[in-house]
Parts: sequence; C-alpha cells; structure tokens
Amino acid sequence: MQTLQRGTPEMKRQAESLRMQRQFVEDLKILMQEATNKHSRRDLRQAALCTLLNNARHMKELRGLHLPLDPSVRLAGVMPDSAVLFNSAMMPVKLTFKTITGTDTNKEYTLIFKQGDDL
Repeated sequence: MQTLQRGTPEMKRQAESLRMQRQFVEDLKILMQEATNKHSRRDLRQAALCTLLNNARHMKELRGLHLPLDPSVRLAGVMPDSAVLFNSAMMPVKLTFKTITGTDTNKEYTLIFKQGDDL
C-alpha cells in the first residue's frame, strides 16, 4: 500500500480506491454488529439494520466506489429497505446496491455479506 501511495498519480488513485473499499467493508461490519447487538429477535435486528443503513448517509452516497468483490461494479449507494438478515448463526445479510454503469445509475447489484470464519 505504501508503494502505491508513493507512486504515480494513477498508483495513488488506486491506493485511495483500495482504502475506500476497505473502509466500506469495515463500515458494513460495524453496522451489522450494531444491528445484531440491539435485539435478540431476527425481525427486530433486520429492522434495526434497515434503520442504521437509512441513517448512514455515507452508505447511500458511495459515489462510484468499486465493489471489492468485483471491482468492475461501481456502487452508487445501498438500498436500505432491501436489506434482509438471514436466520443463521453468523447472521449474513443480503444487500442491494444501486450501481453506476456509464451514465446509468438505475441498475442494481445484490450480494450476501457475511462476517466470520465459517465461510
């Protein structure tokens, strides 16, 4: 990372993109943890997650962030009300994002986000 940060302007942009992707994943982990810590029932956890995502302006305005899973996908923002927590010990969540492809921001990308070591 330090090599990228000291490199050419393109390398510096790449380093910043990677930093933002890492921060995005950390933010998702924090929001999921907050939602799961608030309630013991899955439906209440899901409602809490939707509320947290709705209140997390930075998650709704991702400004073309490259998706870490597939950097060819650029994210415009999360669609908070589409979040679904699965009934599993690790509480994975299905999230849908608006994406940016050229000038089109109406496409959607759905993924399952899970933290933990039982992958």
